[in-house]
Amino acid sequence: MVVMKQNFTKISFLFFALILSQSLFAQFPFLVNVDGVDEELVFINTVSFGACIQDAAGISAEFALADPANGCEAITSDLTGRVAIIDRGSCFFIEKARSAEAAGAIAAVICNNLPSTDPNGGLINLGLGDDDMDDVTIPVFSATQEDCALIRVQLPANGTIAPPPFEAPSGEVVWGDMPGQGDFDGGLNGWTTTTLDCNGVLLEVDTWTWDEDGVADLGSFSRGFASGPTFCNGFMVFDSDFLDNGGNAVDENGNTVDASFGAGDCPAPQVGELLSPVIDLSASDAAGVSLEFWQDTRQFDSQYFVEYSLDGGETFTFVPINEELDFNENTTEFRVSVPLPGAAGSDQLRIKFTYFANYYYWAIDDVKIVEREANNIRVNENFFATAPNVLRPRSQVEPINFLADIQNVGAATQDNVTLSVSVTNDADGTEVFSDAVNLGSITADSLAENNLFPNQFTPADEIANYTGVYTVSSDAEDFDQSDNSRTFNFGISQDEFANESGPEYGNVRINDTGQIPTWALGNYFYVPNGDGWRVTRFGIGVSNAAEVGGLDVGIRMFKWEDQDLDSDGSGFPEAAPNERELVGFADYEILGNELPADINFVDVDDPDDPILLENDAHYIVMMTMDAVVGVSARDELFDSYLAMNLASTEAGMPRYWSFFGDSDDIGSTVYDALTNFTPLVRMYIARADGTSTTELPADNLVEISPNPAIDYVLIDMDFTKSFDDVEVMITDVTGRVVLMRELENIQQHQMRVDISNLMNGTFTINIRTPEGIRTEKFVKID
Repeated sequence: MVVMKQNFTKISFLFFALILSQSLFAQFPFLVNVDGVDEELVFINTVSFGACIQDAAGISAEFALADPANGCEAITSDLTGRVAIIDRGSCFFIEKARSAEAAGAIAAVICNNLPSTDPNGGLINLGLGDDDMDDVTIPVFSATQEDCALIRVQLPANGTIAPPPFEAPSGEVVWGDMPGQGDFDGGLNGWTTTTLDCNGVLLEVDTWTWDEDGVADLGSFSRGFASGPTFCNGFMVFDSDFLDNGGNAVDENGNTVDASFGAGDCPAPQVGELLSPVIDLSASDAAGVSLEFWQDTRQFDSQYFVEYSLDGGETFTFVPINEELDFNENTTEFRVSVPLPGAAGSDQLRIKFTYFANYYYWAIDDVKIVEREANNIRVNENFFATAPNVLRPRSQVEPINFLADIQNVGAATQDNVTLSVSVTNDADGTEVFSDAVNLGSITADSLAENNLFPNQFTPADEIANYTGVYTVSSDAEDFDQSDNSRTFNFGISQDEFANESGPEYGNVRINDTGQIPTWALGNYFYVPNGDGWRVTRFGIGVSNAAEVGGLDVGIRMFKWEDQDLDSDGSGFPEAAPNERELVGFADYEILGNELPADINFVDVDDPDDPILLENDAHYIVMMTMDAVVGVSARDELFDSYLAMNLASTEAGMPRYWSFFGDSDDIGSTVYDALTNFTPLVRMYIARADGTSTTELPADNLVEISPNPAIDYVLIDMDFTKSFDDVEVMITDVTGRVVLMRELENIQQHQMRVDISNLMNGTFTINIRTPEGIRTEKFVKID
């Protein structure tokens, strides 16, 4: 399994922000430093006209104002060897650039005349002005009104305009560092393309194409960019969007409209290959090599492959990549690294990029073969087990199993490989559990998977937050120690089951793109010690509640007894109608401010009775909706829950996380256990006799001061009698426990709590005694 290495340099952030904010034509961010201006600024370079600058040194010169300021007439100020600052307005951008170049400028910056808060403010889309664009040879940039204002007050001043730094190759380049090899400078340079399929038909259409402008902007729904260090000299792109729909069209009234799906020259799905010339690596003594390249892509329903041949193209090895890309999400540019086992020293190496395309695009640039490090072993980020729940009530603790996959991505065998796991209590950093497995020797490019640890960890019956860490080591010093460890978090709560860390990740989004009349989405909770406990309420989170206010959501709680482990061959069980028993329900109208909302349950047999839990019982709590709408939620733990499921199954105690079902009749549909998102669907419990939720009588005094507080709060307790056990717990707005103390034999007591390290916000103090609980709040401020 290949995991790509993502480049989170400044360029990635800037480029992503620009793509999201505007539809820019062939734009690229440049970093700007001007004498007297404290902050680093951002300009945007256009290659729709003028020069494209990719030299890392950029431009260093004096910045000067144009006169007239808008540059629409001949500029009279001396701009020789300077960077011209020109105002937007009154004429085409190309005319301003011509005037600046005629006055001797070596670059031009066109400043927006509207603030960034205006819909037309910010960085300018420097579009075309006329058909003849070749006469402008200086680079042309756009800048915000605010940034230009910072520069103007310092003029005359020297400054630099340079491309952002790109991540260097991970090792010595053995092929691809020479112009015309993998940089697509001016064309394919010996690379070849083949179209294999256009929706089941072989057509004479080029799927992979070379683009000199560094942008693929012909499709109706997407835009790709050259993303590597040689972004100026062209790149290769497979524009599935454009090939399928033909791009934008014009109707009889001259209005731009989207062309129909399937109306393009090569309807989706498409398959195309981009094949390198023969690459001779025989002069390199590298122990191993990797393929590295820069890409920009947006995923919908496509598959990506790197293939490589050691016999000049007679046979190929397939390597799937980009499997972790989110569905339908804009993706910034990043560098990909793919090991090529056995390719070191080959004189007949060929590389092939194969795209099974179904929207939107795949752009590739700056392809290199680099020397691989000898010693590089890692814990794979896409498969290490976490706890079955992010939060689990203290009364329901159960053993936790551990498992993680190890991969040797170095060129040499790693000896005495040890995988360990450690769990620490966040409150004081004390290690509460550790275990290890020795994996012996792991050969190059191999995966040691499904490593179940021999021992289990059962948390103490007390409120706490824990951090778990998997770590791999071997005899050799590791090349990249940043991926030798993987961390996960979980907690023991007073009364709450949660499978997500919301609200950012778990909040459900209800949208209007649904194709089915009903759906159900929810979470699975295992209750080992249900006797004497009841359900009190249910929590949901709806991220766009304000947009869907007034819609009705059903809440259904089922007891589930799995009878057929895998009836559909998916590898995961399903909750069929005959396997689940409805035990509780509620109907809820979305008010518009849920983040999250609390909902009370009703027993299905007797609304006046509590919902009592059972021992060793499996429950599924589902949100249901009878409306033609879709539903989604951002997930953070899918891969970890997959590993958790495998670990618990191997240990003979299978655990799951969420379920989903859709049907015309949601009551009779099967709920599938394999889901790739986990909703904010939480369950709260209490003692069946009510002792855990009784309000502490008012004559037991509790005072919080100061409030608001900056550095500390004092909790003064003055009870009517001495209590043997008192629990004080402080939680933030997400329900995360930030402090928990257990006190003994107290009647009058003052507790000082240091809050200097807490974020500003509202916090809840829960004081639990044998005769009831008291809840107070305080506000943390600066």
